Amino acid sequence: MTTYRALLSVKSSIDDPDSRLSSWTPNTSHCTWAGVTCDSHNHVTSLDLSGLNLSPDIAFLICLSNLTIAENNLSGPIPPEISGPIPPSQPLQPLVLAGALLPH
Repeated sequence: MTTYRALLSVKSSIDDPDSRLSSWTPNTSHCTWAGVTCDSHNHVTSLDLSGLNLSPDIAFLICLSNLTIAENNLSGPIPPEISGPIPPSQPLQPLVLAGALLPH
């Protein structure tokens, strides 16, 4: 799955009543979308999805090194797709989970 398609899949699984992701449209570069930061090769290196629900397709963002998912209503264990190294030589740094309502 391409980065572009992975991001659009993540968006389609998110309940976004405030239209915070309205810039995520098929006719614009994903590097210009709200909450997305890219490197010089258009690889997504940082993603801020604070206050939104998530999709496991986030695992396809192989250059992601910074993920902010604060204020999400997550349940169960953190999926290995977002908690483990992506790729193995590059763990997420930082993984911000503030207010994510994870179980004890």
